[in-house]
Amino acid sequence: MFNGSCALTLSTSFLIQLLWTANVLAGLIFKIVGLTKYNITLDSKHRSRDVSHPDTSDLSYWYMSPGNPENEVPLVFIQGIGIGLIQYIHFIVALTRISRPLMVIEVPYVSNRLFQTDCLTPDETYPAIERALKAHGHTKATFMGHSLGTMLCAAVCRASSAASQNSIVAGLILIDPICFLTHHSIARNFAYRTPSTASQLVMDLFASREIGTSWYIMRRFCWNQSVMFPIAWARRDQEPLICQGPLSPVLPENTRVYLSENDNLLDMSKVAEYLKTQVGLETSEKMGEGKELLVMEGLDHAQYLLQPRWFSTILQAARDC
Repeated sequence: MFNGSCALTLSTSFLIQLLWTANVLAGLIFKIVGLTKYNITLDSKHRSRDVSHPDTSDLSYWYMSPGNPENEVPLVFIQGIGIGLIQYIHFIVALTRISRPLMVIEVPYVSNRLFQTDCLTPDETYPAIERALKAHGHTKATFMGHSLGTMLCAAVCRASSAASQNSIVAGLILIDPICFLTHHSIARNFAYRTPSTASQLVMDLFASREIGTSWYIMRRFCWNQSVMFPIAWARRDQEPLICQGPLSPVLPENTRVYLSENDNLLDMSKVAEYLKTQVGLETSEKMGEGKELLVMEGLDHAQYLLQPRWFSTILQAARDC
């Protein structure tokens, strides 16, 4: 018993050190490719609740702007749950090669950090991102989110519908989104499911059971702050249902949604059907045709990062939207 406990403690300590080292390495790589880290602090009127340490930063992000960019509208990338930005390192480096300003938002409370940090609600995240964009002279951006990051993209869309002339949303790219039909199965599959496949086991060990992520999902994840029932740009004159209200923003004209066919968190066939029939997104049977909704055949959650064809297709969307 004693030896087993010691071994577990040593293994956990080694893993924590390894993750810390990996994210320090990621920060060094970001600096090498031209990204600079910034922090934003919200004033009390933008917070819906008191925080323990009001003098600390609320939002950390990396930013770069190439000289004479081909596209002056910045791309804002928001990560998902996992081991931090290190899991997206090759994707983020590839995004820096696109000739447009890039902002990468950190989400530390779901990134396997050593110390638990308080978190902004999705609705509090919007003014923080808006302030960050204005600090660099931008009034609009294309928002790209993966997994949990799509929840924060949805919060931006709800607060700044593309139908408004003052919207900060110029384009939207959602990968493995959890912001559609969130109330169906996401909480059960992520937090309570007993793993039965290899991919579910990896999700359980490195995401669901990590103490900071588990705390966030159990204590701060509210589906009604994460979901949206959007209206496609082609249907922008359509009125939302009374019960939907601000949960039903108009999506921008440049919208791309990528669904993993075998996603183990949500039934993407239901999501695809909903987006086609209820939202009105246009679909494509061929990869990379530029339509609004594409299903990534045979892929599980986050596997686009390891699949060169879809990796390249999403990078092209990052250029075009």
